[in-house]
Amino acid sequence: MRHRTIAAGIAISVAATWATVAIADSPSVGRVTATIGGQELQVFTYTPQDCASPSILMIFHGNSRSARSYLESAVPLADRSCFTLYAPLFDKERFPNWSYHRGGLIHDGRLRPMEEWTVELADDLVDWAQDDNGNPDAPVYLFGHSAGAQFLSRVAAYSLPDEAQRIILANPSTYVLPTDDEERPMAMAGCRMQSRRRNGCGLIWRPPSPSIWAMKIPGEKA
Repeated sequence: MRHRTIAAGIAISVAATWATVAIADSPSVGRVTATIGGQELQVFTYTPQDCASPSILMIFHGNSRSARSYLESAVPLADRSCFTLYAPLFDKERFPNWSYHRGGLIHDGRLRPMEEWTVELADDLVDWAQDDNGNPDAPVYLFGHSAGAQFLSRVAAYSLPDEAQRIILANPSTYVLPTDDEERPMAMAGCRMQSRRRNGCGLIWRPPSPSIWAMKIPGEKA
């Protein structure tokens, strides 16, 4: 129940303010360079005062690539709920839409090698944040909005960090869905519609091959 309440609070408190709230520059908001998967990423950080054992909230920005603005919007939530905030920046030059929004799994219609998938960076980011936070056992929550939610849906399907307590998705314009092209338990083939849930057919977290694909919502921008 506690995790469910926290997840709901993150989704409501943070998503409601992304587009409308801009907090003035604050010396308490930091910026560090983290080496993740052999690449240097800029990560914005915030640590609340008077919080002895903070949990970690990692925020994945939308198409605007405004990681700092996303983090600043979550500062009131961090102060209230004892979160250390981390907001990695996925710049468009190195992480175009196919690489960030859609996780880097497929490019130009071809499946890329697993070690090149952008979603593989999520696990290293979580490990780095726990080390930076000074508590390797700190609970970790991942929040993504828009493009960040698209990215995290692929993370959940293909490269879920073991330490993640919850992943919260807000307003993604593409979704992760199971396919009927492969047999269960990796996908849905061979499952009768009326008995899929009863017979254990359904979406799983870590298929060994891309049996989960994105569905474009008509009228939405990816």
